Amino acid sequence: MTTFVPSTWSIEDMQAFVDLQQAVAILSAYLRKRHSYLRANVDAIYWKVWTWCVGLFVVDRSRAVML
Repeated sequence: MTTFVPSTWSIEDMQAFVDLQQAVAILSAYLRKRHSYLRANVDAIYWKVWTWCVGLFVVDRSRAVML
């Protein structure tokens, strides 16, 4: 997966973003394995969760850069 990373992010920001990406992937794998009724919708759920998390992360990092 290719990910856009703003040039203003520090190494710590980039590592936190990668950690977030891995956490969402783990959650997706868990849902796929444990909840059969969600299997058909896991990809849609993954992208909704991922988009939401990235949005929050970018807003948080943007505020940190402005401060």
